[in-house]
Amino acid sequence: GLDPDHLAIINGITLQETNINTSKWNGFMFSMGHGMTVTLVGVAIASLANFNLFPTQIFTYAEWIPIVLLLFTGFYNAYTLLANATESYTPWKLKFLNSNKPMSLLRMFTVGFVFALVFDTASQTAAWTLAAQQDSKIEAALLTGLIFTFGMVITDTGNGILFSKAYHQTQSKTTALKLQKALGWIVALSSILLGLHQLLEKIKIEIPVSDTFKTLLGLGIVLFTVVVRFYPKKILKN
Repeated sequence: GLDPDHLAIINGITLQETNINTSKWNGFMFSMGHGMTVTLVGVAIASLANFNLFPTQIFTYAEWIPIVLLLFTGFYNAYTLLANATESYTPWKLKFLNSNKPMSLLRMFTVGFVFALVFDTASQTAAWTLAAQQDSKIEAALLTGLIFTFGMVITDTGNGILFSKAYHQTQSKTTALKLQKALGWIVALSSILLGLHQLLEKIKIEIPVSDTFKTLLGLGIVLFTVVVRFYPKKILKN
């Protein structure tokens, strides 16, 4: 649940939502879409006698989708922030994301599903590897996937609710603008860096980043959201 690329895209899409009643559940829907997909794939792996038989090649093109989403989210938000540097901040909008209807939650579920098709998530790979090592028992694979999903739901749901409330919290016009810009920049920068890292890996330019560092980065994103939500004055001082 602390994978930084997941948090970046959840928060980036939350910036597009005008209705806090739906946007605060973006993290939950993303984690459900992601976790259910990982679980189903794990069960499929467990049903094969040999882990190497699983046709991972079918996801070659799907791996580009999160890269494009991260880079688009990052660069467009950065462009909007710079363009509106002296004006009121209005984040970029896409009609298929900016919806007040429950359908927007289904879209977040779909985004989570798409991100689950990428094999470079350490925790996700670990879940599938565990599924393959349980003597091909479907029950063990199912339990592994459900535990994986449970952990992600807790983390991403909490982050999604906090981020949405931080973005929509009632403040003076000046204070609200500064808080929104702070959240906008953290989303823009994290999305760009994570998207570029995945892009370089995709074209075989390896930049080693430890799993510990990724976890700490994800934790940093969550803690930043917590500070903005409960201690906005600390952000405004900077």
